[in-house]
Amino acid sequence: MSKPTMNQGAPAVQECEHALKEWAVVCEAIRSGHQSVLLRTGGIREDHGEFRIESDRFWLFPTRFHQTVELITPEFAETMSRSEAPVVSETLGNQIPLHVFCEVHMSCYIDDLSQLPTIRNLHVLKDEVTHQRFDYRSPGLTALFIRAYSLPEPVLIENNAQYDGCKSWLTMNSPLATDELNAVLPTEEFERRADEFKRATGSSMRLHPTAD
Repeated sequence: MSKPTMNQGAPAVQECEHALKEWAVVCEAIRSGHQSVLLRTGGIREDHGEFRIESDRFWLFPTRFHQTVELITPEFAETMSRSEAPVVSETLGNQIPLHVFCEVHMSCYIDDLSQLPTIRNLHVLKDEVTHQRFDYRSPGLTALFIRAYSLPEPVLIENNAQYDGCKSWLTMNSPLATDELNAVLPTEEFERRADEFKRATGSSMRLHPTAD
């Protein structure tokens, strides 16, 4: 039985121009330490509609700023309503706030709907949302276990037409420095979640191919 691939931790990059589009509420869940897994399917403008890991280090580029409660679990919605921390969930004019940087440590492909509950504790999306993603275009989705880092304050970048469209990945016009990033989770908690992901996926899910 195949196991998920694991990034043992290459030297930290000093800057990065790669970005992955993700719902703003998911970006916030990762920034606040409530989510460690990204569940992805391919966009319309991607080859064969398949998601591929184009980079194992990237910024999260938030989208769908005004849709929240219908996407996330009631528990996380309640947590966010009680939180006193600022929520980076709005565009400022034509500027997009980037706050979260991710490193992919493990990945696998989920091709059986019954496998989704095994990683339910590692994300905040409702079951109906993950099921919709699973069934989009062709059954299956990619699970990325990430180590997340955040900036003390978001960097605002100018949105432009080349960032638009139904695609997962984009390359920003200028790379952003990573020297002010802080790990979202303490090492002990990160390793605990990594072990949980490995136990859930290591013996039952086939490896998803990475980009060439």
